[in-house]
Amino acid sequence: MSKVDIKNITKYYGDVLAVDDVSIEIEKGELIGLLGPSGCGKTTLLRVMSGFLEPNQGSIYMGGKDVTLMPPEKRPTSLVFQNYALFPHLSVFENIAFGLKVKKLPMEQIRKDVKEILEVIDLQGIEERSVSQLSGGQQQRIALARGLVMKPEVLLLDEPLCNLDAKLRVETRDHIKRIQKSLGITSVFVTHDQEEALSICDRIVIMKDGKVLQIGTPEEIYGQPTSKFAADFIGKSNLLNGRIEKDEKDPNVFILESGQKVKIENEDQYFGNANVLIRPENIVIADEPEKCSEVNCIEGEIDYITYLGEVTYYRVAISKNEQILTSVYGKSDKIWEIGGKVFLSWKSTDALLIKE
Repeated sequence: MSKVDIKNITKYYGDVLAVDDVSIEIEKGELIGLLGPSGCGKTTLLRVMSGFLEPNQGSIYMGGKDVTLMPPEKRPTSLVFQNYALFPHLSVFENIAFGLKVKKLPMEQIRKDVKEILEVIDLQGIEERSVSQLSGGQQQRIALARGLVMKPEVLLLDEPLCNLDAKLRVETRDHIKRIQKSLGITSVFVTHDQEEALSICDRIVIMKDGKVLQIGTPEEIYGQPTSKFAADFIGKSNLLNGRIEKDEKDPNVFILESGQKVKIENEDQYFGNANVLIRPENIVIADEPEKCSEVNCIEGEIDYITYLGEVTYYRVAISKNEQILTSVYGKSDKIWEIGGKVFLSWKSTDALLIKE
């Protein structure tokens, strides 16, 4: 498997800057996710890696070899498309074997390779079935098999789960992760779905407006976002606007827009306007101030409730223009209702200061 070095890649579509001086190092056997909203440049970057687009600037190395100007068929890559791109009139065997036949391998070798890859994706015994008879999840795994059977050094996946329903998405992403780890293949996974990225990737690249904002493990991206955009884009979040004033005796006091004050960890002694990120799961909800378990305790009124079975989200208005979202997992002894007065508390260490 190959290490991939993306160095200063820039790509324009006419006057539109799609990818802006992007550099990423991908280790051998790593599954890295390109995550961001539509139009952020992630798919363009993937197509530059695959050779279907030529960059205006920069270079790409795979296994130490410069492949920047190499055509797609000469690169050590396989690209799995979001729309599967299967041939509906061909059987499962014929779809998977298509690339091997183009390479003019002996039929005996082709049959052996197809049989082996069907075992890897856990769909053995369906070689003669029409792909039109398969479920969406099975079709996606056949598309994956067609890429893997070519034994690429780098596997590129362009939003491969976007056409599946919620349950199939989870099942298929689990298959992809298991297969990728069992083969140890270097992989790049493009998605706009944060849950997919968090669950499947070794590291995540957050992109916006063609730029890389942050690279890190799922734990780092979720727990220590370095920008307001990343904090808001990954997971459910509370981003409280406010400031830290120099004339306050304690630099760990954060003043909300409403004038209320909360404790934070301001290790850099930063002063000025900022945001504080608090994840809903780190906030405790209570019906009396005496039950606030942490140093920060704010009164509010429930204005919206979302019940999702295993978790219930309560949105609490703490002022006219400020709301805080908290979550209660499992069955709760206390049932709160819209309009009810509640108290929210959290640790100062769970309030992350974001200076951007």
